[in-house]
Amino acid sequence: MRNFLFACLLTGLLTSCGDEPANYDPEAHEGSATQKIESPADANQIDGLGYNKDSIAFKAFIIYSAANIRSLCASEIARITEKDKRSTTDGIRTTYWFTLSKDKTDSLAYYGIHDKDISKDDPSKVIFLTGNNDLKNKGLYEGTIINLPDIEHKFPVLYAYGCAKYFADNKPKIISSTITDQSTKYADYDVEFMLADGQAVYLSYTVRSEHGRINVVLNKDEDQ
Repeated sequence: MRNFLFACLLTGLLTSCGDEPANYDPEAHEGSATQKIESPADANQIDGLGYNKDSIAFKAFIIYSAANIRSLCASEIARITEKDKRSTTDGIRTTYWFTLSKDKTDSLAYYGIHDKDISKDDPSKVIFLTGNNDLKNKGLYEGTIINLPDIEHKFPVLYAYGCAKYFADNKPKIISSTITDQSTKYADYDVEFMLADGQAVYLSYTVRSEHGRINVVLNKDEDQ
């Protein structure tokens, strides 16, 4: 199932203004958002680099939604590690516990998380296994704490999952896109999105060229 999902991610395309993408793949986005152009008449260009304004708008939406995407990714890892939870009871207190079986470690490896990223002693690891010492000494654990620093670059498959999940859940649709200021070096945009639940999201951001690439930066007054 995961292989099928990731295949969908890799082939998902961002569509024209007014349509929401079915999936969002960060790697595919970077390839489709910018391209070298020769014609100075193309309005969507900065320093000779052309860009797809809708792709850039969805990139801004992803940046804006970073905390929610991180939460989805953490929930997916917690789901894997804590599935098939078992319990014992002494008639008074119930203890819940789980183990990291091979199918779980295989699932984590798909997302780029390996044995070196899992610890019962080091809380800075990606997965910190928690529980009382009696259980941990038996290889049993009561819960997990998930740490995902720099998820976009360190765990790109997991990040792609989180982006696609967030888009599938919220179905952002571009309602309007306006250039509020521009020069040969930058372009400022105001964009309105509508989500599946009817919520409107308004973003202001700047598109600019940095080191031969098109980058998008949210205005400082935007929540991130």
